[in-house]
Amino acid sequence: MKTTRPRSGDIIPPGYFGDLHDDIRACELSGGPGIRVTRTPNGTIVSAIPRPSGPSGGSSGEVALGVLVSGPSGGYGPAVWRAITVNPDGTWTATGEEVPVIVPLLK
Repeated sequence: MKTTRPRSGDIIPPGYFGDLHDDIRACELSGGPGIRVTRTPNGTIVSAIPRPSGPSGGSSGEVALGVLVSGPSGGYGPAVWRAITVNPDGTWTATGEEVPVIVPLLK
């Protein structure tokens, strides 16, 4: 029996998923700017290294969690964003002032 890819109908070669699994397991995680990789006897932990926060500006390059409180019409363009605070129980609330943002068109 031959297996085909959904929607395309292309035939998946025998051993494809086994080879793919081997390739994924052979990947080695590595850290980078702002990313720490820690290997423990119980597994590997990937975490972000927090940076000291300073004054936020238009193009400071900082990253923050937030939600769009007013989305753009048509999926892209001007919108309004508000920072969120994540609570210890996993819930979150939108806090802070509303910030005008631009949502880019992704193709």
